Amino acid sequence: MENYLARFIVEKRVEMSSSRESFQICRFCQMEVLTLDKNLYAKLAITNIKKNKEINLPYVIAIIVITIMYYLVIAMLYNDGLKDIPSSAWLKMCFTIANRLITIITFIFVIYINSFLIKKRLKEFGVYNILGLEKKHIIYVMLIENSIIFFGAVLIGLVLGTILGKLSFLILLKICHTTTDSSFIISLKPYWMTMILYGILFFICFILNSIIILRNKTIDLLHREKYGEKKLKGTILFTIIGLLLLGWAYYKANTLDNYMQAIGVFFPAVLAVIVATYFLFMSGSIVLLKILKKNKSFYYKTKNFISTSSLIYRMKQNAVGLANICILSTMAIVTASGCASLYAGQETIMRELHPFDMTIEAQADLFSKEVLSEMAKQYRITLQDYFEFEAIQGAFLKIDNTITKIDRNKEAILSLDNKNIYNLIAMSQDEYNRVCNTSLSLENGQVALASLDDISVYQNGLYAEGKFYEVASIMEESPLLTGKYRNLKQTIYVVFNTSQEAVDFTNLVYENPYDETKLVDLQYINYEGEENDRVLFSSEILNKADSSTLVSNIDTDRVEAYATYGGIIFIGVFFIIIFLTITILIIYFKQVTEGYDDRERFVILQKVGMDASMVKQAINRQIIIVFFMPLIMALVHLSAASNIIKSMMTAFYLVDISLIFKCIGATSAVFAVIYIIVYKLTAKTYFKIVKF
Repeated sequence: MENYLARFIVEKRVEMSSSRESFQICRFCQMEVLTLDKNLYAKLAITNIKKNKEINLPYVIAIIVITIMYYLVIAMLYNDGLKDIPSSAWLKMCFTIANRLITIITFIFVIYINSFLIKKRLKEFGVYNILGLEKKHIIYVMLIENSIIFFGAVLIGLVLGTILGKLSFLILLKICHTTTDSSFIISLKPYWMTMILYGILFFICFILNSIIILRNKTIDLLHREKYGEKKLKGTILFTIIGLLLLGWAYYKANTLDNYMQAIGVFFPAVLAVIVATYFLFMSGSIVLLKILKKNKSFYYKTKNFISTSSLIYRMKQNAVGLANICILSTMAIVTASGCASLYAGQETIMRELHPFDMTIEAQADLFSKEVLSEMAKQYRITLQDYFEFEAIQGAFLKIDNTITKIDRNKEAILSLDNKNIYNLIAMSQDEYNRVCNTSLSLENGQVALASLDDISVYQNGLYAEGKFYEVASIMEESPLLTGKYRNLKQTIYVVFNTSQEAVDFTNLVYENPYDETKLVDLQYINYEGEENDRVLFSSEILNKADSSTLVSNIDTDRVEAYATYGGIIFIGVFFIIIFLTITILIIYFKQVTEGYDDRERFVILQKVGMDASMVKQAINRQIIIVFFMPLIMALVHLSAASNIIKSMMTAFYLVDISLIFKCIGATSAVFAVIYIIVYKLTAKTYFKIVKF
């Protein structure tokens, strides 16, 4: 009889849709506890996996994708070929941080999805318990099922990760704009690290599932699926808290001025938005729907009556899941916006950092125009612009009509988005007249100013650390502001009667005082040539420069910058894929859940007199509202966060605001399209379940 019942369970697995059918089977199979042999346990587990493919297959695909992402990050981190890429230390740091973040995300995702899967299986396990299987037998069957699914998915993920490893490394090299001969070297460490992580996750999920089965009575197992998600008590209070947190986060995000403030505000604001999102979905939505329910003119209409009542039930059942979709969608769009902005704005960033192709700051005439011209010919380079003068250059703090030293304890990092920090170039009138071919004449204590920015605040004079200087002229038409010299932004030229006055002035406003021997020869150069020739030319100048000479070059710096930004973009794409994968899986599972709920609701509504078309219309309306609410909320979050994204981008010297907002708009549109496509595809499963 034991073997008969075992085969019966294997071959006639109970359909979970009808409690009446379960009752009939229970009457047919009432007997004592079974002791099944191991082969039948395995057969039962395999049959269960096949029968539950509707939820198991998407779960397996998601585990495979995240395993691939995790393996690739670890493989890149421990790839010996990474050291040959420019900025390899930076890339290693990026992959280390990414490894930790993906580990945290993987833990949260797997445990959350596992809770959904076990909930869908509890009724089935309850029936098995009634049929005669003890809970220890059920746990053993579940162990076999989870082992096959979990480690099968991880194994496939590792195989695909290995296959994609070389391609991913080539993509990284492409994004970093590097032509190094470095290769992707496979090592064992990423494999065993991945297996350890998923082994721990498997053990945690198994323990949690076992506790749920052991702690619940048979009757609870049969009905727990209908309990829904945990609900907050005091919905009005939590709604108010959610609105206050969201308002605070939005206010902070839109009242900051620079990226230093953005860094300080970012994490508290993100945490506030996450908590507020959960509160508003779990409580705020219920409060809003109840308010609509009290509005008689709105509520007592056929379509509104059904939709409002049903939506209250849906939100109570699915609020946490919808909040998760909203948060993940926001993360995906924000990450994509940042990556797109960096990728599209790389050359803009380089031009912001390097107004000229090359800047040379030397205390001696080491590189004259003639010397540079000869070197340029050797590398097939054509010098286009050459701008040279003797001056002192540095940064200062501009407050009203006062020029003062920068307190580096407060202004830890200089940024182009801080409008009070300027570059100052001090020179004598003789040098200015030589460079600009003018006849400027100044007295002691007088200065002449020139800048592309508005400096009218200095027209009545300027103060430098308490000392007053008379402004004889603000030269709006200075040759230094036109033509090839126009690239120097956020810069003020200060012209003095003598070189000594320029030195004395810099002693006041610079932390490291200068004397006249420290006046340097500043050279600004633009040139044309093939990319490789440009790099060789700039490298030759760097090699010939002595220790007292500073050379800033766009071509050599571009190599380092592209590697730096490329690593961020590459890892950002990984996170986008992970966020999308988890979002898609949650949407799919929510569609399945809604499908089973609506199948029963569809029958009930028809029994009370509604025709099929009206029922379908009402349920479609509810489904659209429920599943597009997270997308709408995510776009609202993004809109509020656009200022903080803009400020964070200025940390990378991306100050092209229009480009940033174009990228935000484009990524939002692309994500919305993907979201709609995912909804349409998963809706097929929903309609298949409800059988409209």
